[in-house]
Amino acid sequence: MPDLLLGGCTPLPLASGLKALGVFRLVAEQLDGDARAAWTEVGLKLTCSADRERLLTFFLEEYRPTPFLAPWNGGSGFFYKWDSRKRQFKQREACELLETLAASTHPRLKALVSAIAAVRTELERLSETIDPDRCSKSELDSRLLLKGSDGTVRAIQRGNKDALLRMLRARLPDDVLLWLDSAFVLGEDGQVTLPLLGSGGNDGNLDYSITALSNLRRVVAIDEGEPVPDGAAGLLRWSLFADEPVGLDSGTAGQFDPGATGGPNSGPGFWGKSLVNPWDIVLTFEGALLFAGAAVRRFNAGSARAAFPFCVTTTAAGDGTLAAADASTSESRAEVWMPLWSRSLSYPEVRAFLGEGRAQAGRTQAQSGVDFARAVASLGVDRGIDEFQRFGLFKRAGRMYVAAPLGRYRVRGDSNAIRLVGEIESWLARVRAAARTGRMPARFSSALRRIDDAIFELARTGRENWWHAERLVRAVGRLAEISAISPGVQELVPPLRGLSRRWIEVCGPGPEPRLAVALASVGPPSIRRNVEPVEISDRGVKWQPRTPAVVWRGRALETDMANVLERRVVDALAETADISGHPLLGGREAELDDVRAFLAGEVDDERLTELFRAFLALEPDALQPQRENNNGPASGPVQQTRALPRDYVLLRLMFTPKLHGLHGGEVIRMEPRPELVRLVRVNPQRAVDFAVHRLRILGLPVFSKGPGGSRRSLDFLPGHTERDRLAAALLLPVPTLPLQRLLLAAGEDDTEGSLQKEAS
Repeated sequence: MPDLLLGGCTPLPLASGLKALGVFRLVAEQLDGDARAAWTEVGLKLTCSADRERLLTFFLEEYRPTPFLAPWNGGSGFFYKWDSRKRQFKQREACELLETLAASTHPRLKALVSAIAAVRTELERLSETIDPDRCSKSELDSRLLLKGSDGTVRAIQRGNKDALLRMLRARLPDDVLLWLDSAFVLGEDGQVTLPLLGSGGNDGNLDYSITALSNLRRVVAIDEGEPVPDGAAGLLRWSLFADEPVGLDSGTAGQFDPGATGGPNSGPGFWGKSLVNPWDIVLTFEGALLFAGAAVRRFNAGSARAAFPFCVTTTAAGDGTLAAADASTSESRAEVWMPLWSRSLSYPEVRAFLGEGRAQAGRTQAQSGVDFARAVASLGVDRGIDEFQRFGLFKRAGRMYVAAPLGRYRVRGDSNAIRLVGEIESWLARVRAAARTGRMPARFSSALRRIDDAIFELARTGRENWWHAERLVRAVGRLAEISAISPGVQELVPPLRGLSRRWIEVCGPGPEPRLAVALASVGPPSIRRNVEPVEISDRGVKWQPRTPAVVWRGRALETDMANVLERRVVDALAETADISGHPLLGGREAELDDVRAFLAGEVDDERLTELFRAFLALEPDALQPQRENNNGPASGPVQQTRALPRDYVLLRLMFTPKLHGLHGGEVIRMEPRPELVRLVRVNPQRAVDFAVHRLRILGLPVFSKGPGGSRRSLDFLPGHTERDRLAAALLLPVPTLPLQRLLLAAGEDDTEGSLQKEAS
């Protein structure tokens, strides 16, 4: 069968993507049941028995349109207005159109004509005869008026739309039910509308059924023997194949094609006209029918709920043009994810996955845009779909909605990066529930937006870029930090815990991830008690407000680390003198070259802080070094260390649990000294002198002078930044023996005031 490339049927805008589905549906149902379709970079590729000219002839002369009828809407053409002065019905354009179509003699419109008659019969049966001249204006306004078959005025009471829909659903022919099912789901709790078709087949005063039928009237012959309307063939070529442009008619595509709605800055002047191709409108609605909803009963659910394929609630993230207000129900209807596939599929196959609309995010069905992004990135959607084009239905330019494109997402295999989200799924659910209360601080919502943006980027880029994975880790760390200092957040959001080693492995290169893991591993007792108001036990982690152990204030990193150092030393001295409870032991030891970079101010403090706050929620086993060779950022091979400040080496040896005597001598046990911490922060040079004196008393050789007797040590500035930086570095767990070897390797020729790392 020949391949037809439909260059006018592209994934963007939404109207064009739906149009492509409409063309495929009509060809498969009315022309060639063996037709197949696939998406290409330039449009839909249609494989069927028809060539180009045959396809054009089919739509111009044979295509049987779907009965687009919405008798539940006041502007559907079935209901009239009453002119009390002239005592007759007012002629409305929609009513005139429906009367014209109802009188059609063309065989191709037989289903439409029969459907109009069936709807009128049912409406008349549901209505009652009234005398409009005896009714007040308010009484008339509360009713829908229609013409009886005997010329009487009949009325249906407004307000009970559910009952009307149920009666129509039970009695109307199947041809009409397809449009009803595309607009509504009638569940146990009432009607639910498909966001793709507005608020029940209309967008404000714009009735989609009348919009489709009025555009159909422009391009299709109504009576048998009537020629095809002028210009219809050229408009069809442009619509299907993107041939040479022709003159367009005024009209609107509603929310489906924002570029064709006109308005300010949409034309060469101050205001652009709304111009449309009638074929585009008709075929767009034909394609929308494939998104018909279904009332489905979820497992363990007590009642049926609406499930429209690939439609989820809006997440105001993943695109820089979105604001937080765009996620509100007053500003957004929903998100629609249009599936794209490159393998040639048959119509039953496409109809099957569109009908199922599978989008599984972890253990649950995707409910929001960020859930859908996760599903796409973790093979939680139907096989055979390659990509999804994301659209958001947002209110713009007053009351009208538009389908804004929000990026394309490729279906990818599961990866360590996207599995991170599954580990915090229940915690994130609590976070989102707290955000919906409207009582959270602005920084809380901002941090949640960072998490959602990171998830969208992970879904979009996959495993190619570690930066996006680390971006998620940092965003989680930031939100955890905000939760720890906000009592209002703590009432609704539990402490984060139970993260796997995977959160370390996805981070990028540099000293910050390695230092963050080393810092988070300090304990027991866990350093988390000094950073967050929590109680840690075998049963888990819970908030414990007003605990005096918390000294981390969220200020400068070096100040907070120095505060923690001082607090841990004081607490350790008060609680126990046992070496096994030394306050500065850790499961992961920092690399000495990373410590040098920290002392020199060559690390990104913000990155280090956010990673550290996220790593506090790691499982205890994840904070222990791996036995096997691991290329992750926290346990890679030790690099060649440049000069370490001599003063740091001397002071750090004072905060180790034990020192080794010379030539295999006995182990020298060290006790933490709180006064030395305070001295480091006030007068580092005096602290170094004390360390030299103490180490000499213990029998360890310490060289304190260079050639000529001049003292060589770190240059400290008057402020507290450098002093706290030195104190902060003392908190990092490091290997003790290499520090001792560095000290012993230094001699009188150490003129740079630094100690070189041992060759081993």
